[in-house]
Amino acid sequence: MKTLYRLVSITSFWCASTLSHAVPVTLDFSAYPSGTPIASLSIPGVTFEVSPGTTAQVNHSIGSGNGFFMLGNNTQGRVTIRTSGAMTSSTFVTYGYGSCQTPLPGDIVKWYLGPDLIETNDNFVQYSGRCNERQFTRNFAHDAIVFEPHYDAQYGSQEMYVSDITLDFTPPVATTQAIPTLSQWGQMALVGLMGLSALVALGRKNS
Repeated sequence: MKTLYRLVSITSFWCASTLSHAVPVTLDFSAYPSGTPIASLSIPGVTFEVSPGTTAQVNHSIGSGNGFFMLGNNTQGRVTIRTSGAMTSSTFVTYGYGSCQTPLPGDIVKWYLGPDLIETNDNFVQYSGRCNERQFTRNFAHDAIVFEPHYDAQYGSQEMYVSDITLDFTPPVATTQAIPTLSQWGQMALVGLMGLSALVALGRKNS
């Protein structure tokens, strides 16, 4: 019985520990129709914060079709993506469809760990032939990603599209724990029941 209890304990600990590591989660926008506000999306462990005056909607017609479109309506638009645990890395592609005239700055992407800004990218570049199309991969811990499409008084609001988002983080246990594990009391109760069953079986055999 002691050996069985240890086996159950080790198995339970292994299941719990393997489910507590960061895993790559690709955000799937295809399950939602184009035009759905991203603030209303239900993606386990992921929240979208949309600043007032910003339009941010699922869009399947730009880039790979797996992303969202955002526009600041005569304001500085902003979308913040947060996860239930700190991200260990993130990958995504951005497209800017505003004016491509230099020397205007491009769209801005920021990474935050807590309240502290880690890195900001505001370079105006050409990538794959589209205006301000860029692919990002960041391999450091961060709590939030902030997207801000370019905006200025002369050219007004600029559009921005973000697609192919993969975030490495620890999803909520309730959404990832496919194998239920028992608490210590539950394990003891299970072992006790198994012990009683064994005693009953032995009693019947001896009688």
